[in-house]
Amino acid sequence: NANHEEVYKDYTTLNNKGDEFYHSVYISSSFFNDFDFQSQANNQQTNLFSKAKYLSEYKYLHNLLSEFLHKKRKDILRKTSTKLIEKYNQDGIFPAYKSDFEKSQLEETLINLYEVQPRLFISLNTEQKKFFVRFLNLLLVSDERKHILETLEGIIDLEVEEKESLYQLFQQSN
Repeated sequence: NANHEEVYKDYTTLNNKGDEFYHSVYISSSFFNDFDFQSQANNQQTNLFSKAKYLSEYKYLHNLLSEFLHKKRKDILRKTSTKLIEKYNQDGIFPAYKSDFEKSQLEETLINLYEVQPRLFISLNTEQKKFFVRFLNLLLVSDERKHILETLEGIIDLEVEEKESLYQLFQQSN
């Protein structure tokens, strides 16, 4: 509220994603001075003049903050995924490439997958990393690349923009 007192705490969908994106957002505003965080829109006892979470202003602010956090997380994951590619190169995880195109396709796929689901890359030992990366490369250079997205959708929840990004990536020719 305007007195800088914490009066409410809410959690985002970005918690426990395995990517170490720690975040907190604090809002200080007189809008929250007499805010009713407990009322629901279907509550028959709601005060006509009270400010509550079901108001369009609150929903707008909540959506705006959610978009802001998703963008910040994506920026961080992009940087972290680039470091992952560098580390995989140093550790000899990647296969021998037949072309620069093949290399760029695999690296871009790994970056996109990391941005969508960083947990896929956590706690893997060297052999598991090699298997994962090289098996993915085999799929990318084969006619089976079109089935990668279907497989991923059966394993992880993808947002519309993530599906579109991966779809475009997997539709590129060999």
